[in-house]
Amino acid sequence: NRIYTIQFAITQDEAFLVPLYHKDTPFTPKELEYIIGDLKDFFEDNDNDFHIYVNAKFDLTVLKDQLKLQHYCAEVVDILAEMFALDENGKFIETVSGEYEFSLGNLAVQYGFEGYLNAEFGKANRKNFGDADLSSPAVIQYCCYDVVLPLAIHEQNVKIAETIGYKKWLQVVRWEIGDTIHAFTELEHEGALVDVPYL
Repeated sequence: NRIYTIQFAITQDEAFLVPLYHKDTPFTPKELEYIIGDLKDFFEDNDNDFHIYVNAKFDLTVLKDQLKLQHYCAEVVDILAEMFALDENGKFIETVSGEYEFSLGNLAVQYGFEGYLNAEFGKANRKNFGDADLSSPAVIQYCCYDVVLPLAIHEQNVKIAETIGYKKWLQVVRWEIGDTIHAFTELEHEGALVDVPYL
């Protein structure tokens, strides 16, 4: 596995797409080495309260592997975990996008965004992402949706939790589920020592 691109969003109005090991990267090997070093430094030591993901366990495992992270310093907020914490029965509701209930595409539609449904480049094209043309507006738009929409969904979920009076919802998502995601990521990436006499 290689990280073709990495995307960031700090607000819903601005997203960044950084081509790393994609065929269309404009960076030289020396520049990539520098960028990878900066990314490693950022993920190991920053002042962010938390980072928002969709399926964080997958992303964190790839980041730990590809960037050789020793530690991931920020707490994790996974919007799939948010949805589960709001309503664990939601996974049984029929989907509106043909995807599973807690997929980003399905959640986006539930919150009123249909951009994924008719996008020229979409989730089905991901398996050939290494061959995608990064100068294509459709590809850029897809990549940006993947980081801007989780921010928007998170903001809506915060409002829902406040409306229903779930005062400890964000703590559950960050400290219980998020910590579990970190632990599973570590187990998947590094394995776990087991006391053989107790097996």
